[in-house]
Amino acid sequence: MTRDEIIANARKLIYETDSSNSHFTPEEMIAWYEDWHRDIAMYSKWPKAEATVTGGSIIGQSTYPIDASKVLEILKVYYNKKPIEMKTVEFLDEIDPEWRTVEDDDPEYVYMMDSDVIGFYPAPKTAGDEIRLRYVKIPNKSTVGMDVPDVSVGYHISGGLYIAAQAHRSIGNSDEADKMDTLYMLKKKEVKGVIKSPEKQQGWDWSGAGNY
Repeated sequence: MTRDEIIANARKLIYETDSSNSHFTPEEMIAWYEDWHRDIAMYSKWPKAEATVTGGSIIGQSTYPIDASKVLEILKVYYNKKPIEMKTVEFLDEIDPEWRTVEDDDPEYVYMMDSDVIGFYPAPKTAGDEIRLRYVKIPNKSTVGMDVPDVSVGYHISGGLYIAAQAHRSIGNSDEADKMDTLYMLKKKEVKGVIKSPEKQQGWDWSGAGNY
């Protein structure tokens, strides 16, 4: 389904098929479409990508920037081709209150310092080791109505439900909004239960990953 088709489905659900005579502008509908696109990407863990941190590790440097404009969710971090377990700063505080000042060594854990910064504990003891991220990409914004969302096609039908829920909520129709939200969640779960992974559907290949 295209963006226009998904929005048309939403307009049918709110009984406002004429965009020129509606409570909701085309711009509002497109904004809710984009919100849905990101929500489904997060839910389905797709589209995915990999990238390396330019230059690799630096001795004694625990934190490294990532491009938050591309990353919706980090799935895995590899240090020198070894997967590193992700932990929270709170976890590190519990196991070692002095974790920020420990001696440099091979990293054992990785953590998010901010939305655009990852950190390693301990800080690396060697330079130039590869740091590779596997992540869910922020979907590209649509530019024309014929654009097709970059998520598995089984989820496309849920877009109208999500948009309809936002439309109802924006004008105070909370009961109808809740109804659409419930149907949206049910549809997501239904699709997730039967759909093949996008990697298998599309012959995903991790080769050719980029860097930051």
